[in-house]
Amino acid sequence: MGIFNFLDTVLNFLLGPIARIDAFLGLAIITLIISLIIIFIYKAATNQERMKELREKLKKFQEDMKKSKKNPEKMMAKQKEMMEINMEMMKHSFKSTLYTFIPVIILFGWMASNFSFYPALPGEEITTTVFLDKSITGNIQLLVSDGVELLSESNQTIADGKASWKIKADKEGTYNLVYELNSEYVQNEFVVSKEKLQVHGTKKKKMLFDFIYSSSKDPIPANSLVREIKTDYRAIHPLGVIGLNLSWIWSYIILSIIFSMVLRKMLKVY
Repeated sequence: MGIFNFLDTVLNFLLGPIARIDAFLGLAIITLIISLIIIFIYKAATNQERMKELREKLKKFQEDMKKSKKNPEKMMAKQKEMMEINMEMMKHSFKSTLYTFIPVIILFGWMASNFSFYPALPGEEITTTVFLDKSITGNIQLLVSDGVELLSESNQTIADGKASWKIKADKEGTYNLVYELNSEYVQNEFVVSKEKLQVHGTKKKKMLFDFIYSSSKDPIPANSLVREIKTDYRAIHPLGVIGLNLSWIWSYIILSIIFSMVLRKMLKVY
């Protein structure tokens, strides 16, 4: 788990009800909140008078460059001045980025937990798969807790570095799955619910941001033969655009761009 995962209880209390009303609406509200926080911090941390002056200069240089297309030397001089202005603007923005970096990573981690997958429904057949190095052969066994029905043979032959089982549970709950290979036992959760609860993945390696806030359970031990465990929960697609079902991160990016543009104009932030 990450350093700031202790905030789970607070975030679940504050944002959990919003996430469960509807995938798109919940993500849109949370994205709006994040956009507002980022803009207010940016406005407070930057010299807005200077930023306005720099943007006006940049706009004027862009207009001058359009008029100087037939004069390469003049265009090069203008480009150099524009680069200097952009560098100064980035320098002013850097302080606000430092202030918002960790809070945004924490919120991203929380959203990854709550907007990636829906739990299995009662009675729904789900596939759980263990991934190992392709050099590993033999059998692997799945042990399930009471309430989980194993629809495949408990012992599976490892093929091409993986083994899969079909499972289901008729009642809502969080069940324990144990994968046994060469006297090693690796655990995973099987979540069954009609509600929009967070569903964690289980992986071996941590990403850099996972040390700040992890959207998954504790990773599989580094010395384990198992690399990853995947359970085929239903993926959440908050935003559909021209027939594409977009994941939460792409939906967030599109919504945040729209909200940022609108809020900057409304709040006169430069």
